[in-house]
Amino acid sequence: QMRSYSNQKSDLDIKISRNELKIKELTRDLEKLQKENKEKSSTQNDIVPILKESIGNIRSTIKQSLPFKKEERLSVLKEIEHRLDANIITPNKVANQLWAFVEDEMMLGKTSGLYNDTVEVDGVKKLVKVLKIGKVALFYKDGENYGMIKKKNNSWANEKVTAKEDIANLNHLFDSFAKQIRTGKFKIKNIIPEA
Repeated sequence: QMRSYSNQKSDLDIKISRNELKIKELTRDLEKLQKENKEKSSTQNDIVPILKESIGNIRSTIKQSLPFKKEERLSVLKEIEHRLDANIITPNKVANQLWAFVEDEMMLGKTSGLYNDTVEVDGVKKLVKVLKIGKVALFYKDGENYGMIKKKNNSWANEKVTAKEDIANLNHLFDSFAKQIRTGKFKIKNIIPEA
């Protein structure tokens, strides 16, 4: 029985020795990973000021751009900035989200479409149908009345459309977009920005 206990003790000593070796290996690996993560974190923190500057530049651009769903666009940007400030996600993920946001902004400039948006009509904010043409102009329909928002002297001006021919053309344009007809000739009021 003493020999049996001795053999068991030897086996246990060998197991302890192996486990101590494993613990040392795991500790080394852990220290290595901690060092790598610290270096990555340090590198990621270097891009935070660049991200903050980019967010500021994008915010400024949105404030000067076509007033289409501006509050929503600024709100999304604010949320990205909040995640960065609160360290909810890594700076790399913030950079990815910011890039996706910029791509969406670029897509706004390439597309035209019919939407619901809030527009100031006669000094009152109203939810109306709007037809966005890239980031160049915004036509709106308030009941039977039409208007447009276009760049004028480096700011956006709201202009009522009163000429019968322009109203008929906008009526045709809104109707075509509502029916998903986007090919053919459409006549619209001059949307070229005025200097």
